[in-house]
Amino acid sequence: MNDPVADGLIHAFVIDDAGTINQLASDALDDWRGEQGTLWAHFDRSKPATGRWLRDRSGLDGMVREALLAEDTRPRVTIVGEGAVVILRGVNLNPGAQPDDMISLRMWVDRHRLLSMRFPKLAAVGDVRERLLAGDDLLTSGALLAGLAIAMTDRMAQVMANLRELLDDFEEQTVEGFRPSLLEALGPVRRQVIVLRRYLSPQRDALIQLTESTLTWLTQEDRARLREALDRTTRFVEDLDSLRDRFVYVQEEMMAWQSQQLNTTMYLLSIVSTVFLPLSFLTGVLGMNVAGLPGTEVWWAFGGVVIVMIAMALAEVGVLWWWGLIGRRG
Repeated sequence: MNDPVADGLIHAFVIDDAGTINQLASDALDDWRGEQGTLWAHFDRSKPATGRWLRDRSGLDGMVREALLAEDTRPRVTIVGEGAVVILRGVNLNPGAQPDDMISLRMWVDRHRLLSMRFPKLAAVGDVRERLLAGDDLLTSGALLAGLAIAMTDRMAQVMANLRELLDDFEEQTVEGFRPSLLEALGPVRRQVIVLRRYLSPQRDALIQLTESTLTWLTQEDRARLREALDRTTRFVEDLDSLRDRFVYVQEEMMAWQSQQLNTTMYLLSIVSTVFLPLSFLTGVLGMNVAGLPGTEVWWAFGGVVIVMIAMALAEVGVLWWWGLIGRRG
């Protein structure tokens, strides 16, 4: 018997009308027939054997095979006869990965089978598999499809909650004042929001198309669960729009703090320059190495010049204070 992982097949289940679940080995997959029950076969898209099986033994149309094996895909639904190519995206919760690096789940669904493929591992698929083996009512291809859509929104809810919490922290820290590290930390999180929005918006459209499709094997219960996934996805898109606006506001507040600090620094430098410019002029004149400079032969000349410079500096500070430029306003 071939190793299911080595040849691209991760798992294959046949669910009959009585709810009995039988797991198929890879070498038994070709013997499956629709009258045996609903088939759910899940593949690793990165394995060359997956492409060979789809091409040689799946019986799928060439356009369908290309869609399932394409390198870069966006969420969409394409109706082909009594079946559909369904491509959805789920958050990447694998260790060391970023949630916004969303994983594409490509599926072919018809009345009797659901063929799904992913790379890398998608947690939502594992959730549905556990539910199936635990005895949940996932007896048809439509129920499996709806279950996968719901599981992907469940995982997405965790990521959305984390993003909202992060943004709340950013807003609290913004009130306390600007820190360069805060602005640096804001960039990657804002990128997550943008990327998630990029994929969830077409995913919402794909779910709308599924719920409104004329596929006869989708039951009312399946459509109701798909509408639930659609409602959640719509809410996620609206939340991401709100988060994006809030991130812009936080970033603008940080930039305003930074600009204010810069203006304060420039203002202080201007005050210092105003005070020392006349003194620099005086010392420049007295420092010229030419004949005729006063006081060069008088012992108290240096002390006198220092006293004059201190008096000038105090006078300038007094004038600046009187004008309200330092020490007071108004």
